[in-house]
Formats: sequence, C-alpha cells, structure tokens
Amino acid sequence: MLAGCVRGLIARGDRVTALARSQSSLSALSESVPAADRDRLRTHPCDYRDLEALAHALRSIPVHPSAAICWVHTPAEPVLELVRALFPDIDLLRVVGSSTEVPRGDGARFDRIVRLGFVIEGDRSRWLSNEEISNGVVSALLSGQPSTTVGTVTPWDAHP
Repeated sequence: MLAGCVRGLIARGDRVTALARSQSSLSALSESVPAADRDRLRTHPCDYRDLEALAHALRSIPVHPSAAICWVHTPAEPVLELVRALFPDIDLLRVVGSSTEVPRGDGARFDRIVRLGFVIEGDRSRWLSNEEISNGVVSALLSGQPSTTVGTVTPWDAHP
C-alpha cells in the first residue's frame, strides 16, 4: 500500500530502502520505479516479526537513514524499539489504522504518527485508496507535524 510513497520519495531524489515480507512485492515495486531512478531504491525481503532478521536488514543499510516510515501491525512496539535503538536520532513516522489505539509517549522518545482514516462522500463512506494513503504519508513526512490524520476518523459510526 505504500508503493506510491516509495515512488514519490524517489521522484524527489531521495534514497529509499524498502523492506517487505514478499520478494515478489519488492520486485513489483522495483519494476514500478523508472529505470533511471532504480539506483536510489534498495529492497530487502524481511518479515518484521522476526526481530533478528529485521535487525540484520536494518544494519545492512549502507547509509544512516534520516527517516523511517513504519507501518507495523500489533504488536508494533518491539519493531519500533529496534528501529529507535539502531538509529536513535531518526525521524520515526509510525503509520496506524483508523481504530488503532496509539500509546502516549513516555517523554523519553517521540514518534510521529500518521493515522489512516476513511473518506465520507455524500451519504456513503469508503476506505482510503492506496494513492491517498501514499500521498498522505509523504505529506505527513515532509510536514514535520507530530500527528497527521489522512482522511477522517470521525464520526466513527460513519466508517465503512
């Protein structure tokens, strides 16, 4: 769902390392990037639930990353703690679903949050499209805002 986000960052001239569970997803992502820009994309298959493999993948990144976009389902904290431990000064953007309870920071570290909501159109509602998600996440990253909602999460009884 974040392939458009990766393409958008690469189009800006950024270097991106993308991790995903499926090599086929990563291959499709690579193929969707213009050939002239593929040298700015690195991919690595990795299941984030395997913390040892994730640590290895993160340590293999050749340059110190300035930001990380983490869309990790529950339990996310061990993954976020690992990213924070390996890159203490990273701009960590956590992407969560509309109904995810986001724990309050303890003051020792602060992660920025992007909450994905839904769209109300007339008397109907729908979930965000992949393009809306990607554009919203890129905008949130570039904004520097501590918290961003893409779409809306209220009123909750109007969700799809």
